[in-house]
Amino acid sequence: MNAAPPNAWRAVLVDDERLARQRLKTLLASHPSVTVVGEAADLAAARRVITEQQPEVVFLDIHLSPGDGFDLLPALPVETAVIFVTADAAYGVRAFETNALDYLLKPVHPDRLATTLQRLESRVRKPAAQDRRLAPEEAIILKSGLGWRRFSPREITTISAAGSYSRTGLCNGEPVLLLRSLEEWDRLLPTTGFVRVGRSLIVNLGAVQHFEIKHRDAAFLHLHGTKTPVTLGRAAIRELRRALEAAGREH
Repeated sequence: MNAAPPNAWRAVLVDDERLARQRLKTLLASHPSVTVVGEAADLAAARRVITEQQPEVVFLDIHLSPGDGFDLLPALPVETAVIFVTADAAYGVRAFETNALDYLLKPVHPDRLATTLQRLESRVRKPAAQDRRLAPEEAIILKSGLGWRRFSPREITTISAAGSYSRTGLCNGEPVLLLRSLEEWDRLLPTTGFVRVGRSLIVNLGAVQHFEIKHRDAAFLHLHGTKTPVTLGRAAIRELRRALEAAGREH
């Protein structure tokens, strides 16, 4: 692979169809803001090339053999943008629940790809100088679908990805849907008390009552003010246990 031009997003293409990768590569060639630095046809090769190239964006097919594109997500750093590219429209909701940047249907139309790359630019390239973390007791005022809301960080129980939005759970049990990505929350929340346990979930450790592990791939997280527990997968269980142990808390 050629070296990426300055300021271009480094991209890896993961698709088990060589022609599909070639077509997408040809379309991306018209966009100097993205440079393809690696390709993979299966999960094992994808993990290798991602480790070697450290891409900023991954164009990911869902139907791979063996496994599927969702199986690759735990191997990706949370800041890596994921754009699903698939012929199957049935996985759209699940894709956005994993905090995917976008969901493209094959055959990818050039105009649709251009829109996706505009989303990549607007979501990832935000001026860091404008970011300021909240103090633990500081009120935050954000606009939701129902109007303006005012609450403090410690009222938050969880924040989960919902496409370009985030679903914020509060201690009173009321969820709030906000036009704010998890990456923005990462930069806004206090440096202590909150832990990102995966690509699509942030947990307030102060809101944790306990979590019960069913087996190594599933656990139920019980939070103050919520009746329904949050289901965690293996990677999230591992990260939450580490955070609770570091905070000196038992689960």
